[in-house]
Amino acid sequence: MSRPLRAGARLWDAGALALVVAGAALYIAAGSGLKGVETNPTRRASVEHLNLKRADRWRFTSYAGLLLIAAGVGLGAYSWHRARLPVDATTPTT
Repeated sequence: MSRPLRAGARLWDAGALALVVAGAALYIAAGSGLKGVETNPTRRASVEHLNLKRADRWRFTSYAGLLLIAAGVGLGAYSWHRARLPVDATTPTT
């Protein structure tokens, strides 16, 4: 039988949800930024590869968003696993 959930367990779940939402927002913003680079390229004669640098920044931002999503899913899985442990497995034996 699972142990009853405490308020601390809900904090783990809230942290996981916050990571997933922040990662999704970052990923969506990066997609919008990449679309902006594609539709509105900067044309300056003095700066080489400016659009490539802009696209790289947005690409790495999307990677950061995916990393946050993965961390949130991992934290949620850990929280779920921890909530399903039997009562004796988590109590310290002293």
